[in-house]
Amino acid sequence: MKKIAFVLSALVVCAALISCASKKEEEPVPEVVEQSAPETPVEVQQSGAWQENSMSNTAQCGYFFTSRELGPLGTVEAVFKKDSGYEHGGFGFAFGYAPSPDGYIQDFIRLDITTSGNYALYSLKGGVYTDLVEAQPANEAYLYASGAVKKGNGQENTLKVEKNADGTFTCYINGQKISEKLEAPVKDGSGICALFSVGSESQEQFPDNPVKVSFKVK
Repeated sequence: MKKIAFVLSALVVCAALISCASKKEEEPVPEVVEQSAPETPVEVQQSGAWQENSMSNTAQCGYFFTSRELGPLGTVEAVFKKDSGYEHGGFGFAFGYAPSPDGYIQDFIRLDITTSGNYALYSLKGGVYTDLVEAQPANEAYLYASGAVKKGNGQENTLKVEKNADGTFTCYINGQKISEKLEAPVKDGSGICALFSVGSESQEQFPDNPVKVSFKVK
């Protein structure tokens, strides 16, 4: 399966060092430091209206940003689109965590897609990242090419996370099942939020080309 290296190491609670290098790709993916943003999470409109997010400040580079809670998690489905920004910058869901009043998430599962047509699915538990697509060494996870992802800016992709009767999760991209029987990193983890990443200063082209990601809950 075609993949891009996406190596992860925990720094602090809800922060990560992600170093990206090309693997079986035509262009190298430079190193990027990505951390959870220390800001108040973005409001979510539960009515089905598009929630638009735009980032163009270099101070926002290297962070991922989360929405407010979309749960409690049962079945959550949302349409995502990215209009501009670094093509390998992921967006999607974080789920299976214990919700926190301050908006920070710790142990979680992350389902990402990119406008380059890749996806990632991995967990963070106790400071250790685990790739949930293919077995990899500890603290290594990857972006995988997938025909289920609609490539390009402005494309609408539907992601769904379904909590099963046994407490495990099933994930879908545009109706295609990509994983099942996923266990939450924490007992009874019921949190789920939308998430998107901002690349490093060298990857993004701020302020002329901002990161624009929108989503709406179905």
